[in-house]
Amino acid sequence: MAAKEFDVIVIGELNVDIILNHIAKFPEIGKEILAKDLDVTLGSSSAIFASNLSSLGARVAFIGKVGNDGFATR
Repeated sequence: MAAKEFDVIVIGELNVDIILNHIAKFPEIGKEILAKDLDVTLGSSSAIFASNLSSLGARVAFIGKVGNDGFATR
């Protein structure tokens, strides 16, 4: 993989965001509120930046490091 194949090479962390959906009301201190659904999506500013550049038509490579938890194997 030669660097000239890409317009931009982004280096950074890669993680996930867990977004809770369909929450009946705003949580209060000391009380649990259950969400009916959740989304697991791309996280980290560097990964989002790379994704957005790609959407604009740039040829983007991403170099990152992931952990060894359950999300690393997906």
